[in-house]
Amino acid sequence: MGSNAWLRTRFTTAISPFPPLRCPTTLKAMSSAEEREALVPHQGGNHWRRRLYVAVAAAVFNSITFGMSFSYSSPALPDIRKRIPLSDTQSDWFGSLHNVGGVLGAPAAGQLLHVLGRKNTILLCTLGYISGYLCIQALPLPELMFVGRLLCGFSSGMTSVAVPVFISEISPPASRGALNQTYPLTVAAGILLSYVFGKWLDYTWLATVCMLPPTLTAVILPWAADSPRWLLQVSRPQDAKEALNYYRDSESAEEELAQISRTIDDYSSSPISELGQPHILKPFLCTLLAMFLQRFSGVGIVVFYTEDMFKDASSAVDPADSAIIMGSVQALCVVATLFTVDRLGRRKMLLLSLAVCCVTLFIFGTFYHLKEALGASFALDYGWVPLVSLCVFIIGYAFGIGSLPWVLLAEMLPLRIKGFATGAAVSFNFLCLSLVTAEYHNAIALLGNAGVYWFYATIMAVGFLLIGKFIPETKGKTLEEIEVIFGRRTADTADKGRV
Repeated sequence: MGSNAWLRTRFTTAISPFPPLRCPTTLKAMSSAEEREALVPHQGGNHWRRRLYVAVAAAVFNSITFGMSFSYSSPALPDIRKRIPLSDTQSDWFGSLHNVGGVLGAPAAGQLLHVLGRKNTILLCTLGYISGYLCIQALPLPELMFVGRLLCGFSSGMTSVAVPVFISEISPPASRGALNQTYPLTVAAGILLSYVFGKWLDYTWLATVCMLPPTLTAVILPWAADSPRWLLQVSRPQDAKEALNYYRDSESAEEELAQISRTIDDYSSSPISELGQPHILKPFLCTLLAMFLQRFSGVGIVVFYTEDMFKDASSAVDPADSAIIMGSVQALCVVATLFTVDRLGRRKMLLLSLAVCCVTLFIFGTFYHLKEALGASFALDYGWVPLVSLCVFIIGYAFGIGSLPWVLLAEMLPLRIKGFATGAAVSFNFLCLSLVTAEYHNAIALLGNAGVYWFYATIMAVGFLLIGKFIPETKGKTLEEIEVIFGRRTADTADKGRV
């Protein structure tokens, strides 16, 4: 293990654009006792909470850029077409290359999380985002723009893996749900910001705005500690203890460190072989189910084809303004989940979310059916129905199935397969998104407008039954206790205490 640790240190130093970090992983390099003291929380103080919140904020600045990148093509493409002659195929590629990059970036992050650590993987994402938007800005060449979109998508895939894992592993059980919700919240905020700034800025200035959040991550995050669980996993117990003291008060840190250590003892270096064990396969399949339902809720077509949907529905509301309205509703609803996820629990919120999505998608499909049956007069009289039903859909989506799969992903997967399994789950998420958006127009040709939304409503109804049967409640439990729920049994799990 000594040679691997040396290679990891050399590689991390070589790729890092930052100076040596003042954090618990480099305490030995410090000569000042005062500097070391500054990183250790005072007994009974709230300094550790402040450091925890700053570290979470620094990480989720990348998530804002993920949201902005996700929806960048919607406001940017009309402006790009004015300056550069793009074919319909090239326009489609400009939008879809982000998802292609995400499919590639997620499994890469799964490996880098173990090699470089959670923090350095997030920092690597910032380089991809900034490089990608510089390519989009640099020259009006479609090929260079495609490279930029691919780089941004690759970083988004890595961000989707690294940020939830990092936040989950540094957060105390009592507030882990709320802190994990900052990831989907900032993604939703990024989508909204892209719509808002894209209404007034050209595509080059919009790209500049998209580079600001990862720049903040690159400036702030190097000063935070890495995940104590990862540090134990790579045989750095002293650094892990100092990192846990960085994010906890002294009393709870000692007890939690002992609990984590017992789990690390069972660590295997072969995550694929571990998947054959029922207590590992079950949570992995649960996260895949949540990811599938998230994307097959139809939200992808709502984000990418909002204006087309409202034009087809003959809505009385301006399509461009409808996108901003729904983006605002989604962001506000994710904010609300920050205050409810650790009170109501994950399972109840998922079930409520799926029920709302099912009903509103059925209503939207019924509107299309009646419009085609009764003619334009029906659309004129009830043109408000599409906006209201989709706003309620976004509320239901953001309240549960839009955000909680990322919480489950960070909570349910055991540490020993977290990198590999998280990468696989996020890659599956991007694949589902690509399939839904790419086949939207073909689905309409096959099923009709009403049939498409009834199809997604049926998936939500089936998902309600599956979530109710297979997803356990994880509210208030440590990551190690969640493993026990899925059937992990060791000699010492019986006397584990809750932190």
